[in-house]
Amino acid sequence: MNIMNQTHKLYISIAITFLLSLFVLSLKNAQGKSKIYWSENGKIRRANLNGTSVEDIAVFNTKPKDIAIDSQNGIIFWISPEGTTIQRANLDGTNIDIVVSNISSPCIAIDIKNKKIYWSPIINKGIYHANFDGSEITDIMKRKPKEDFLGINIVTNMEVDSNGKRIYWTGFLNQNIKRVKFDGTELKDIEMNAGIRPIGLALDVNNGHLYRSTNIGMIQRSSLNGWDVKTLISGLDYITDIKLDLHSQKIYWSSKNKQSMQSKIQRANLDGSKIKDILTGLEDVNSIALYIEELYDVTPDTHKLTTTWANIKTQ
Repeated sequence: MNIMNQTHKLYISIAITFLLSLFVLSLKNAQGKSKIYWSENGKIRRANLNGTSVEDIAVFNTKPKDIAIDSQNGIIFWISPEGTTIQRANLDGTNIDIVVSNISSPCIAIDIKNKKIYWSPIINKGIYHANFDGSEITDIMKRKPKEDFLGINIVTNMEVDSNGKRIYWTGFLNQNIKRVKFDGTELKDIEMNAGIRPIGLALDVNNGHLYRSTNIGMIQRSSLNGWDVKTLISGLDYITDIKLDLHSQKIYWSSKNKQSMQSKIQRANLDGSKIKDILTGLEDVNSIALYIEELYDVTPDTHKLTTTWANIKTQ
């Protein structure tokens, strides 16, 4: 009887070891597939989240304006270097296609849930969207009074809250972040501290947080309404873009030294701790995007497997 019990335990132990081995292997494979993308001088590039395996996926005469990733369908969107077209391709840069022409915009945002692209033309102003295939172009602000366009000077960064059905943006001359509902109603200023201009922004809508970079090298967090502002990181170079990896609780950003024009990409925990350089010596980076596999963990913490295993058991 004891021999049978011992044999049974041995089989269970072997099975558990085998399953954990498969699990660890899946983590490694998923981590390798997760990438950070960025627009640099004359190209779009990507690398692993730890900065290794840098490769070019698209090359241009000058720098692309902005990039965004549809992680569900494995598509990257960008604005052409001239700022006149929205283009898309597979994540490896193959099958490049023009989605929307004659946009005259420096930035885009995508709504994966509703399969929409958003942009704001410099000349015509307004907030426009279209389907992912470029059809049904609509100006969501077209019925608003003229004074509502005063805050839409040159939009520099945009983010979409699919659940709340709102679009957020920063402007070249805006003192505040602005937002509006998808139907063009409820235009609102999200106020910041006087003298501080927002540059990049990112949303954590599940926790009700808005992250923003400023013109004086800070990353701040507030509620989606702009309340309870907290400075997480300060003393950075000029921050051009920020993105959130909510699975591993990380924030990524690109910054540029205005004297040397050299850029780097860094990351930290969402509370601003453990700042780490990911990529340095880059040329004038102005936009970054993350492609995150559903199951992965890039943190070097010793409890990584335990934490991830616990998360899986609760799903």
